[in-house]
Amino acid sequence: MEIEESLIDFFKGEHTALTTFFERDFKLGKETKNWLPLVSVCKRLFEENHHLKEEQFIFEAIKKNSKIRSGGPLCTYFFDSHMNHPSLNRAFELTKKLTGLNFEARWSVQMKEIREINLPLVIPGEDHESGRIILRAIEFLLFKDSSTHTIDHDKIETLFAAYLDIQKDHFDREENCFFRMCIDLISTEEWRQIQSEMNGAYEKINSLTVAKSFS
Repeated sequence: MEIEESLIDFFKGEHTALTTFFERDFKLGKETKNWLPLVSVCKRLFEENHHLKEEQFIFEAIKKNSKIRSGGPLCTYFFDSHMNHPSLNRAFELTKKLTGLNFEARWSVQMKEIREINLPLVIPGEDHESGRIILRAIEFLLFKDSSTHTIDHDKIETLFAAYLDIQKDHFDREENCFFRMCIDLISTEEWRQIQSEMNGAYEKINSLTVAKSFS
């Protein structure tokens, strides 16, 4: 029988596990210059699991609730922080500097709608897209240069470090603002249903997942 978790505990547990995964494979990548395990972790667990299910389930559950414009505890602080240092601009500028290319955002249909009506969900959505842009730049550097064996590992390390910084800032905003707002907008019964559907559609990311990956 699954232990029932609150919305905040569920995602906070995933944040802790994801950070553990990342830091383990980042250390390995710096030592071996093999970045593929970390690329896989970022794509498979961060982007194609954790962030995607937030967008598909949590964003979807609250996007029509007018109360999301009221924010929650500490939201003003985090909004100001985001406006002063927008993650999307950081991703654009850094990837351009290190690759010479302009990596454009690839918004999902859902995020296009959210941006068009300017919901506060734009902020966590931009964090997600920032990470995806950085990963595309990393893959460009890895596969563009692999045939000539001139991979610039310093650039890749810089991009991964920026990716982690953006994730940590994002997790902090979610745990102290976004998800605290969500628990006021999503009833206990609705959360149980969402959690059940997420666990049916996606692998849950937690300390047990991390432990199994070490074995």
